[in-house]
Amino acid sequence: MHPRNAVVVSERICKEMDSMEDALHALRKPAADSGEQAPSNHLPATEIALHSLALPFQHILPLLRMGVVPFLLAVSLQIVGNIFRTTGVVHSLGLFWVMLGLIVVYIPFDVGWTRLVITGPPSIANRSLFPFGRPERYYLLAVFLLGCSCLTLAFPVFAARLALRGFNHDLQVAAGLLLLWTLVAIVVCVIRLLFVFPAIATNSYQGLTTAWKQTKGNFETLALLYTGIKLPYLLMLAILDAFVEPYSPFILKAMIMSVQCLILLLSQATTVGMIALAYKRLVQGIVPE
Repeated sequence: MHPRNAVVVSERICKEMDSMEDALHALRKPAADSGEQAPSNHLPATEIALHSLALPFQHILPLLRMGVVPFLLAVSLQIVGNIFRTTGVVHSLGLFWVMLGLIVVYIPFDVGWTRLVITGPPSIANRSLFPFGRPERYYLLAVFLLGCSCLTLAFPVFAARLALRGFNHDLQVAAGLLLLWTLVAIVVCVIRLLFVFPAIATNSYQGLTTAWKQTKGNFETLALLYTGIKLPYLLMLAILDAFVEPYSPFILKAMIMSVQCLILLLSQATTVGMIALAYKRLVQGIVPE
């Protein structure tokens, strides 16, 4: 090969290597000029847990403004449900209707709080006290559809009851295993589809498949966060329940139920905030400040 041609070839190889190195560097470098960050597949559990627990106290005014109507409605539902159960009007359905009502009255708060966490205070500046528009209706529909997944437990429970009545050991084992695996499947599906709720609240819903893919590799972390954040509030509610007797004075019951509704409001803010923070981190790639 002619020396001059060798020099030309070596220069081309050097230029190509430089261009490849620049391309790799550009892929690794975050998009600092646009102010965006590449989504991360790693979810810091401790950071998100602490941040979500602090959210109600960081945004006290929005919490009061968006939570006052759900809080008052929840107190009313608790009192009415307690009266019905005491007098036996709807003895067996009292708790069911109270829980159903609590789910509905907190939907506007959940949507507004999700928008506050993900997009900031300007997104709720003009929000009314108790809106129930299209996002809220879709959010409620998603809650009910995921809740209906528990109906799949009906068949293994029915089979287990038949096995117990008939003293059929083999059927008891089969029904127990079926019940266990069905429960595991429900838990996995609910945790993996948690991002459906912030997507609906921010008008960015793209289907169940997208929500499923967005939580890939973070099932254990999300399950741990959800359980760890919910458990303290559930314990506080159980402790307060212990102070109420069937024939306790009505004033005492009303006071305890009011405190329970306040705890429930904080629980909703913390849990919904945790899901929104995780969505913000994994999907949008934004690290919470």
